[in-house]
Amino acid sequence: MKYFDSGERNPEHTLARWLENALSEGVSELRLQTGFFSLDGIGLLIPALDQCKHNDLPTSILIGSNDAGTLKDDVVGLVDAIGIPRNGAQLGIVSYDGAFFHPKTYYIKRPDGSEAAFVGSANLTTSGLVLHVEAGIALDTRDGDAPDHLSQIAAAIDSWFSQNRVGMTSISGLATVDTLATSGVLAVTRPARSSSQSQGSMGGRTARPRLQNLIALPNVPTNASQTRSNSVPVAATASAAPATTPIPATTSTGLLAPFANQNAFWLETGALTGGSRNQLDLSMITKYGVIHGSLSLFGVNSNATGTVTHVTIRYQGNDYFGNSIKYPSTASGQTNGTWRLQLNGLNSSGQKLTVFCSRFVNQILLFKPIAANHYEIVLTQPRSALASFIASSSVWDCNRGAGRHFGLI
Repeated sequence: MKYFDSGERNPEHTLARWLENALSEGVSELRLQTGFFSLDGIGLLIPALDQCKHNDLPTSILIGSNDAGTLKDDVVGLVDAIGIPRNGAQLGIVSYDGAFFHPKTYYIKRPDGSEAAFVGSANLTTSGLVLHVEAGIALDTRDGDAPDHLSQIAAAIDSWFSQNRVGMTSISGLATVDTLATSGVLAVTRPARSSSQSQGSMGGRTARPRLQNLIALPNVPTNASQTRSNSVPVAATASAAPATTPIPATTSTGLLAPFANQNAFWLETGALTGGSRNQLDLSMITKYGVIHGSLSLFGVNSNATGTVTHVTIRYQGNDYFGNSIKYPSTASGQTNGTWRLQLNGLNSSGQKLTVFCSRFVNQILLFKPIAANHYEIVLTQPRSALASFIASSSVWDCNRGAGRHFGLI
């Protein structure tokens, strides 16, 4: 048993860090209940939810809509992420008049049968994961915690569905979500903040310190149905589309269709940098402002320039460990103002990923998330296929300077 408390502002004591570590080996079962929920909080869960969805693994989720504060669109996104309707999936919305649904418990079973859980104060929202001061207890059968205690946490969540408890609506599909929005259980637009929340130091209130997020969370991919067009960036006009040579749509469909529901993203590499040409520059500023730079696709906060994110890259069936995303600087603090993905990891045989980087120069690489900070390069295509990638993307953008493109499938 371990105690977590983010009052000291230690990232290792956040729910986000626990989820990142607990989900790193994949899951065979996933259960959670949270009093408050927002879709931007599930970035770390996306690989596990995909694994559950594509293998129909047990998935039980309960979320509160307290004071009708949960957005309909967030629930729609969660329905899609879970894969409802499917046999192994259960999603319930709980709402009361004059009382809150307020538990926050997270349970996973790993493929090897071990179990882990987190019980505490943090909701499944960005604020709960990485901003607010939260506390909780983590249990893990690998650390000697009793399996019975872990089973009780899982059973408590499942019992809501088996007993069909008052105040809980089981979501069978989008029609149920529409009904909850029509009846006022779910919000159609984000509720306005109260004056006490928004005044800050105004109106005679004393100025209070502000906290910063302790960890940068992965982005939640935009569902294609929420975009205005698959042929141009969401926020761009038709005239803003880059000049590319179109190729038949049937080619793009056949090429990228297998990755449409796998949260895959792609990057145009350019010449690569570094003495070994094994460093991929990642952008922070984009031409259209639709995606917050190619850096954001890896869930890295562009403002946290002093951090290093270690990632595992799978290529041609081998995992290469120790690649890093960093903002390089000299001993004197000088930088070139660019984040870089350094493709210099080693596999279990001691071989470097660097030896393959010549294959990546002036190409388009398609990355598929496997787990937190673990990606597989599943496709390498020449830049001439750019129009195909753009046509198959739910959203895309490009660097403001060099013009390299990137997008989400």
